[in-house]
Amino acid sequence: MKIHGGRHLVGRVHINGAKNASGPLIAASLLLKGPVRFKNVPRLTDLLGLLEIMQDMGVKVEWEGANELMIDATTLDASKLNKKKMKKMRFSILLLGPMLARAKKVSVGEPGGCSIGNRPIDAHLFALGKLGAEIVTDDDGTMLMRAKELALSQASSTVNADTRAATAREVDMLLQQAIQAGNVKLGNQF
Repeated sequence: MKIHGGRHLVGRVHINGAKNASGPLIAASLLLKGPVRFKNVPRLTDLLGLLEIMQDMGVKVEWEGANELMIDATTLDASKLNKKKMKKMRFSILLLGPMLARAKKVSVGEPGGCSIGNRPIDAHLFALGKLGAEIVTDDDGTMLMRAKELALSQASSTVNADTRAATAREVDMLLQQAIQAGNVKLGNQF
């Protein structure tokens, strides 16, 4: 590439929406009863899979334009979660916190489908546990999660910067706490 300077740049550039920015926002829509609208949402496999899992639970999802999306989770029924679909995609981990916050009790299969390699979810489960989630795993790998009362002003979590999923874990924690009372302190040990 060769760049010749001395010229002013003029014009417009459209920036496409990003999967890793849209996913947490889409998952957050589960916290609300009523329509939520998003613009510039990319139609990527992971996001479409996440929306399909949400639709299975009674969430209304409508594309209102090429990249405009409306989600209404008023009729969310977490008991209708499709565990097989959740197990197929790693991105579904973002649903844990919001489902737990809304339903208070959720039965989930371990999220999977990671093409990068082994990325355990124990950090997510530990963080949700710090916020008052009680998690029991059955012999078949199904996790029963319950939100229990906790003195939330005492809740805290330290981010392990080495964890590739640290950002997703912290987003999951924030989403789980978004409609709860109290304060949560997040920190980085590095």
